[in-house]
Amino acid sequence: MTEVARHLELVNLFPGLADDLISGLEFMHAAGVVHADIKPANVLLDISEHYSLPRPVVRARYIDFSASFRLDSDDSTTNAGGTWDYMAPEQMRSQAALNTPTFASDVWSLGITLLSLIVGDSPYAAACGGNLFMLREAIKSGDPSGFARMSPPAAKRMAACQEFIDCCRQGLKKDRERRLSAGSWKGWLVSQELGA
Repeated sequence: MTEVARHLELVNLFPGLADDLISGLEFMHAAGVVHADIKPANVLLDISEHYSLPRPVVRARYIDFSASFRLDSDDSTTNAGGTWDYMAPEQMRSQAALNTPTFASDVWSLGITLLSLIVGDSPYAAACGGNLFMLREAIKSGDPSGFARMSPPAAKRMAACQEFIDCCRQGLKKDRERRLSAGSWKGWLVSQELGA
């Protein structure tokens, strides 16, 4: 697929996928559930085709709830699960209380997942090259967009999709207290009429 074709496909798909995933996260959190491992591999795309539609309809759904837990659960086995590239900066700190996944860390993970959709890989891939120490420090810095720009193709894709980058940034505030909730993020998305 050429870069132009990839960009056109992203322009068509991103708003709907972002809406599906943010709405799904809002629903989970309203039910008191922390997913704890949001990443591209845990998103299922459902593609429906119908002769009356000009193009297939693509819907996004969360899968793999093996790390998920309810906040109101008495279960004390909650762990600091997740996949490093998609974990929030506070989960990389040494204080155990901050390592436990929260609604805020789910929001961060979705922001990274959406950013990965734009850049085509983990935003840390070019900068860290598989080095786990560098990856941990990059995540703690709280600047995934800056690391993604180190890859020339990713930087070009980001420049071409600024309104989508703005959507990602809503979930990528380093300070978890300033990070939007899923419900507020959904409100922001509606107010922006993303992709309209």
